[in-house]
This record gives sequence, structure tokens and C-alpha cells, in this order.
Amino acid sequence: MHSSPRVHGPALVTGAGRGIGRAIALKLAELGSPVCLAARSRDELEETARSIERLGGEALVMPCDLTEAGSIEALVEAAAERLGGIGILVNNAGGAHRLAPLEDLDRQDFERGTGLNYTAVYRTMHAAAPHLFAAAPHASVLNIVSIAAERGLEGMSYYSGAKAGVVGLSRAAAREWGPRGVRVNCLGPGWIATELSLPLRRSEEFSAETLRQVPLGRWGEPDEIADVAAFLVSDQARYVTGTTVYADGGLLA
Repeated sequence: MHSSPRVHGPALVTGAGRGIGRAIALKLAELGSPVCLAARSRDELEETARSIERLGGEALVMPCDLTEAGSIEALVEAAAERLGGIGILVNNAGGAHRLAPLEDLDRQDFERGTGLNYTAVYRTMHAAAPHLFAAAPHASVLNIVSIAAERGLEGMSYYSGAKAGVVGLSRAAAREWGPRGVRVNCLGPGWIATELSLPLRRSEEFSAETLRQVPLGRWGEPDEIADVAAFLVSDQARYVTGTTVYADGGLLA
């Protein structure tokens, strides 16, 4: 008998304005969680919020630049106060801002990339920790990484390194927070059909070469990642912590 995943408590989702983050926020709202939506673009967040409200859910819009000093701490406290706590934290915000070999990557570009993709994850988890502990034993953290955490991507050393770092951070946190009733996992998407990947998908040569490496032979959809995310933060995965699930169509097989 099929049953929907059961989730507990309000959720904070970063990078929730579009793509995978938006799909995860919609899925969690569909399952009954009030959701705080964080990203830089207010317009995109408000569109996500309207979609959640059409589902009958509750959404809180919080524009935020996760790389600014004090921004994350203010975001977490506001979300916890207005939603009555945080039971689910999804660190989805991230991205690659430059394509360059390591020898051409200056310190500013490196620190910009690691600041968003790694340091912001630590800061969000650190700020949310008291609220997650209060929500135990059903609290859950899900850090969205990438196939780049497992397979280095040429020209994206800062991104690959940061995502691998998040996996290590999450494993350590899972060991530390397990006794406190908080689970910590990672989800690594493969090549997904989002707005960010549209230029790549429009390149017939790149798309064909990419899909030759994917056993399922197609681009993934954001909803498919959201389904896995919902499982990992739900009671259906209540004995799963410290692991990374790659939803990549078999690319890393």
C-alpha cells in the first residue's frame, strides 16, 4: 500500500525561488509543512509562495543574500519566530559563477564560490541548530550537493571542492547530532532540466555528449529531485542519516 511521506514541522528552504529549490518547497508544502522561502530574488520567491498558497499551504517570503554578514542568522531567527520553529532545513542555494581552470582561478573567485556553496551551509546549520534540537526527534537537515562532490568537474574546482566539503561536513554533523535526534543527509542531483541548465540543453553537442553518460538517457526533472528530498526529510527515512543519495539517472554508476 502506497503512502505519502510524513514530514514534521516548519521548513526553511534556501534557493527556493526557482529550479530544484522551488520544487522542493512546493513538495514540502504539499505534504503539510509551512515553508520559509529564502533566495535573493523577491519576485521569484513571491511566485513560489503564490504556487504554495494555491495548494492551500503556508509560505513565508524572506529575500536574503546568504553571503552577506549576519544575513543567515537574521533569516533563521525570523523564520523560527514567524513559523513557530524549524523542523526541516534544506540548504539548496548554490551555483557556479565562473568556468576556469584552477591555475586561472583567483582568490576572489575561489572565495566567492566556496562562500556560497560551503560556508553558507555551515552558517545556516549553525544558526538553525537550537531550533532543530528543539524539534527533535523528527528534525532533519538536507544539504543539496551535486555529482561534482563525487566527480570533479573541469573548470569548476571551487564548486567541486565545496560540494565534497559539504558531504564531509554533513557526515560529521550526522554523527554529532544523531544523539540529539537530528538527521543530516545530502542529495546530489545529476543533470537536471532547470533554468540554469537551459543554455547547456540548447547546445545539441553538449546535450548529446552528456546524455551518452547517463544510463537513463535523459535530463532529470526538478520534481524528481523533490520527491527524493521529501523522502529523505520524512519519517520514511527515519533510520537514514549521514548518507548522500545521488539522483543522477545512473551517471555515477
